[in-house]
Amino acid sequence: MSSSESLLLSVACKKKPECATTYKDPIEKIKLTCEMQVQSLKCAELAKENPEWAPLMRRCDLDSLCKQNDDFLREQGVACLRGYKNAMIDLGISLKDMAVSLGGFIEKSWEGFKENNKKRAEFLRECDKLLSCKRDLVKDDHRYNKLSDADLEKYPATFLYIEAQDMKAYMSSIRRMTPKPYVPISERPMAEDVQLSVEQRNKLGALKNMVMDTLNKQYQRYSCYNALAQEELACYAIGNVIDPTILVGGYFLKGGRAAVAAGRGIKAEVTALEAAELAKATEATKIVEASRITESASAKTSGSTVTQAQRNADNSDIIAKRRKSDQEVGKNSSTTSSTRSAGFKDREGLIRKYLEYSPTTVAQNEKWISLANSGTKSKATFLDVENSQMKVLNDSLKDKNLVTGLTNYHKDLLLSNVKALEKEFPGLIVDPYSDFKSMRFSFSGKVPKDLEARLAKVFKETNIEFNTYLKENGIIRSVEKSDQWFRAGIGQSADQANLAARYSRQLSENELQAYSKSELQIMMRQKLSDIEKDRQSLRQYFGKTNLVSGQTFDTDVYDIVRKGAGDTTKISKDLANRFGTAALDTSQVKALERYVKAADDFSPGLYIAKRETPHFNEATMGGLSADMIGMGGANLKGTAEALAGKTNLDKVLESTRLAEKTVTHHFVEQKKAFQEVLQKSVDPGKLQTVCSGDDCVAIASKPLSIQDKESVMKNLAQTKYSGSFRLSFVSDGVKDASARNILATHGESVEKTLRKSLGSSMEPAKLKGLTFGVDMQTTHLNSGGVKLIVGQSPLVRLSAREREQIQKAFKEAVESLNNDLRAQRKSASYSAVN
Repeated sequence: MSSSESLLLSVACKKKPECATTYKDPIEKIKLTCEMQVQSLKCAELAKENPEWAPLMRRCDLDSLCKQNDDFLREQGVACLRGYKNAMIDLGISLKDMAVSLGGFIEKSWEGFKENNKKRAEFLRECDKLLSCKRDLVKDDHRYNKLSDADLEKYPATFLYIEAQDMKAYMSSIRRMTPKPYVPISERPMAEDVQLSVEQRNKLGALKNMVMDTLNKQYQRYSCYNALAQEELACYAIGNVIDPTILVGGYFLKGGRAAVAAGRGIKAEVTALEAAELAKATEATKIVEASRITESASAKTSGSTVTQAQRNADNSDIIAKRRKSDQEVGKNSSTTSSTRSAGFKDREGLIRKYLEYSPTTVAQNEKWISLANSGTKSKATFLDVENSQMKVLNDSLKDKNLVTGLTNYHKDLLLSNVKALEKEFPGLIVDPYSDFKSMRFSFSGKVPKDLEARLAKVFKETNIEFNTYLKENGIIRSVEKSDQWFRAGIGQSADQANLAARYSRQLSENELQAYSKSELQIMMRQKLSDIEKDRQSLRQYFGKTNLVSGQTFDTDVYDIVRKGAGDTTKISKDLANRFGTAALDTSQVKALERYVKAADDFSPGLYIAKRETPHFNEATMGGLSADMIGMGGANLKGTAEALAGKTNLDKVLESTRLAEKTVTHHFVEQKKAFQEVLQKSVDPGKLQTVCSGDDCVAIASKPLSIQDKESVMKNLAQTKYSGSFRLSFVSDGVKDASARNILATHGESVEKTLRKSLGSSMEPAKLKGLTFGVDMQTTHLNSGGVKLIVGQSPLVRLSAREREQIQKAFKEAVESLNNDLRAQRKSASYSAVN
């Protein structure tokens, strides 16, 4: 209901006898709209299915509308605050860290939306509509905070935000920021403090606008509830800044909330004594207690729904039992689980301990690979555990060493727990395997009948310990869903287990998935059928274009779709530019996205016997990193070709494995060509190369001159792999090893952005003939000069305009990196140099 409708009802309800004629038409319109929504959303069924929610449902007769509106106007602030506090509990925020006044909640949420990467665009769009918001952005920036309203209105919110962040970074660099003093709970504003300033009311309205579209879209029955309940839901969504719809669909399933929202009151604050007791508990127990205290203060409803608090309690029990068990057996090894002795307390310690950690030897990997290559003939059971979010983490954290350390730490925990299982069954033979993103096992010999259930427990406990330790020590943010990063599958062959692990990515519950499960079999067979239908339909549509290749599509199609996932407009534009087609039909491009994503679910795992970790830890003289472009697209193309015309799931696993071996052979040849280029480009022994997967690092024994770097780029561009490498040069003189590694990652990020930008404007054949090297000409992290070195194929001729276009896009790519780093609250001032 809009504010104007609420005001109209307020007036009409006070003058009911007289409103028959004066307010008849608008009131009838409100009633009709209400009835249509209630009927179309089947709200009566919702109330019937959940009787305890009935008091929350909208009623459309005039008396009910009047009462609901009156309740809303009287209790709006309390309902909003209640929704916020429950959001904090579900996110695991302890009561001592909550803002317990409504004004405090609004200010905290406002800053949260402003700083959140995913929500910033939404925030700035809304901010453009409010002068007060623009004032808030520049309140600490003396260059803009004294401008008149008319002058400030001329600036877009995006510009003001970037300017304010620059000023904030500058001020932080010249003075030490004073932390806010801790205020005891007993001295904070009480929960009933719901008074708002005009500015805070405007902010609350803007925050609601930011989440409302998503709420209505993803939880359509939101409109079934009365205005007061809707207010609580909206503020709950605002409190969950990272994902405004998280848990909203089941919000009123939480114990006691239906009664609370119906207006039976809540005591939202705890006494000082309760707070003191709360502070003594472990972090996991804090979450449980916070939920228990708040929920017990409200009227209780019947039902056996499992709440977030109960899930946290279960997790706490698991950890407590493991701790007790470990104390009993006296385990002190640094390679055991996190709750025993992790051996690190911060990111630097994690990287030091786990960057080069390898849980298996080359011989162990080779033995496992031989078993895996036997398929189901090996008569073994296979477990596959993979970091399903590695690419996302590399792109978001911009620190490959940190991601490697996190992945290896999880492997260590998992291996420790599997070894404990092996000791429990003396006749059980366990063969392990590990690579850059996966930990795999085969189980043979005297296999326990309940092996699957035991491994499911091992996987769950590993994730809990991993997640708990990292968050307790502040190594990752509390909002990170690190218990969802690793996915696991089990099967009678390695490929079956891998497919089950990939299938798990689609599920919200992160549990071990078995290839033999009927649900998996049905879903994957249906997916095969859908893939084949899409393939035939898409080939018919794109049949007269260069997109079609073999039984499916060109490798670049997969690369463009994979990298542009979710942005249909950009994919369409990049495809049209790359293949010289007219504008593509949006529905067909979306079908192509669906096809590529579904095909990727069948991509087999890679087997690597000898694993080395490329890094710059010893590169005191500098060096270069190289990333092979398009490996993901080539693997996807191979998988899609193997799927064409197939319907039998077991046969599909065989054909995709064969395709993977062919693609891997191609990349081995590409890697070999790269190493040969380095050897002939610089003096003998000047560069020592280490490669893993599609990443290589060349460490310099002497500083590389600009001539050395240009020679590498020129010779690489003259091979058939021109345009297939992404290079980043790190200078000598960077004293900190971590800084060297991050500088290389920053260079790769600039190249990615540059190539992506040029992909929508430059002639594809020319772009493919260009190899870009980003020279980080600085000894300081996050600042200094950055130069572009271009390797040009002999077949490519660039005009003066195209060279200018490349340099312009390069400068924009450097600034894009700065903005990304500033968004992470890092002071960044890289500058592009000629």
